[in-house]
Amino acid sequence: VEMDEEEVANDANDDDEGTHNDSQATAAVVKIITAPTSEMKPFTRPTISPIIRARAHHRRAKARLALGDLDGALEDARSAAFMGDRNAVAFYGRLMREGSGAGGKVDG
Repeated sequence: VEMDEEEVANDANDDDEGTHNDSQATAAVVKIITAPTSEMKPFTRPTISPIIRARAHHRRAKARLALGDLDGALEDARSAAFMGDRNAVAFYGRLMREGSGAGGKVDG
């Protein structure tokens, strides 16, 4: 579409005023893909080794105990123990035996 100088000037003025000329509206095209194609690979979550995950639960259990969250510490220690971290098994056993005296926050 060709515009003469007057239309260009009017168009520039319209842009400055924040209004749009409906006769010159433009449309945006959005491509919607409903199914993965051979070009697209589906999102795959990176797999984390159970050993690493168990160690992370064990560290978090120790941190929760230091913050005085015994229930959270027991939950994380149990998770780590069932994932096979032998240190977490011992830690979980100690938490179960000693309860609130297992090394949580000390008052006073």
